[in-house]
Amino acid sequence: MAHHLLNRREALKGALAAVAALPLSTSMLGNARAQATPPKFLFVVCASGGADIRDAFLPLAASQAPATVRSRPDTDIRTVGGLRCIERVAPQRFYVGAGTVNGQNGPVQRNFLTRHGPDVAVLTATGTSVNHISAAKRWLNGAGLVNRGRTILEAHALAHATPDMPIPAVNMAQGGYVSDGDDPTVPGYARAETVANALLFGMATHPSRGMRPASRGARQEALLARARAVREQMDDQSPFVVRHAGSRLLSEFRRNRREAVPLMDELDLITQLTMVADGPGVPLAQYGLAASQTQLDLLNSVGFGSLVTDPFMAQAALAYLLVKSGASCAVAIGAPPAPIPDAGYPGQSFTLRHTPIAYDFSHTDHEATQLAMWDRTLTMTDGLIQLLKATPLGTGTMWDRSLVYITTEFGRTVTKPAGNGSYGSGHELNNGVTVVSPLLVGNRVYGGVDAATGYTTGWDDTGATSTNPDHRRGEPHIIATLGAALDHQLAPTDAAYVQRAVIRGGA
Repeated sequence: MAHHLLNRREALKGALAAVAALPLSTSMLGNARAQATPPKFLFVVCASGGADIRDAFLPLAASQAPATVRSRPDTDIRTVGGLRCIERVAPQRFYVGAGTVNGQNGPVQRNFLTRHGPDVAVLTATGTSVNHISAAKRWLNGAGLVNRGRTILEAHALAHATPDMPIPAVNMAQGGYVSDGDDPTVPGYARAETVANALLFGMATHPSRGMRPASRGARQEALLARARAVREQMDDQSPFVVRHAGSRLLSEFRRNRREAVPLMDELDLITQLTMVADGPGVPLAQYGLAASQTQLDLLNSVGFGSLVTDPFMAQAALAYLLVKSGASCAVAIGAPPAPIPDAGYPGQSFTLRHTPIAYDFSHTDHEATQLAMWDRTLTMTDGLIQLLKATPLGTGTMWDRSLVYITTEFGRTVTKPAGNGSYGSGHELNNGVTVVSPLLVGNRVYGGVDAATGYTTGWDDTGATSTNPDHRRGEPHIIATLGAALDHQLAPTDAAYVQRAVIRGGA
């Protein structure tokens, strides 16, 4: 038998877990708020391990900093509009066993600002934890201090889910980023659905298509429809169902089985979320499946051509397809912690697309790790934004109603050995976040960096740099401000955290 890269058995291994979990967390029908205008779209890019803002859009020049404070050579710093970034003159590489990681491949940061700078807002902020799990959750739920402790994904689903949206929130990140918020009253439909394998998730959205060769599909569908009808009748009379009639989980499960699953079928998500073409390694046609060639061409046009071998790229592509298809309005993605080899195998020389444990490999080599991972993060974010800008919506595009929040757990320690270009760094509360959206006042930094210490500062109500301790911003300020820009249903007590100067129009 010929070997297939993604045969049906292999695909099911990645899809069955999602199939089993899906009905338990998407009970939205009948509860969602219908809207006269299209929803706004939220994308959270989780830069795991400590993406330091000083290694991207808030670099400190060596000519300004003491020798023991982390900085970049002046020749590596570029200015694009009102923002700055890093572009190394020569590639920086480091080694992981027999592997090589490129610290930077070309002017990725500069190109990102050239394309999207008018919508880029850099917000300095200081967190409250350097623990990976706790800190990740806090940068999604405002440390539990705003919006009743709901994550920004949950809040967005509550604000923008529509009755025909079967999976309002989807989370493809890891660790603390997949945590639910602290509000137990959040309905099941608004809790983010965890997706472990973006490439195969589309197959988990239909209970039968692709199970058998295409020639047997019609008969199989008819038999399954009859079986489901009998199952519903039997369940209504089941002693178990009668005994647990008041169970919220059971009622959600049954309602989703009746309503949400058919909705996913109606949206044809198994086709809409397919992102690879039929071929020798992926025999989709054999099982009656196919991807839109127009869709494949669009993904390739933004550089998303390695979806089978690059799980981070597959996440970015799926994030776009989920909102484009109408299935979701809030999606989180994040680079997998495992290194991804480009070529070779253990014992031979090979290259890696990104480091082991993502940004946290900065413990071993700070500068090269930060450059490599910022390249990866911005490359995927850039492709996602380009796709949104290319997709019409009303009189504009999907991008007009979108916001991308690039977050991380913490920064990295600001000191280094004098004169040493290769060093490790630890976890540090002080940092900043990057938000890209036409809903915000972009092309600027809110706050700054103190050249003498290397720490980022606070900012006042106008966004100007401030050393006043009362102006130091943190998790609740970021989440409340983004929530206000996205029309979330914030509590009245959250207003003190909202920074109106950041929001376009001060909404």
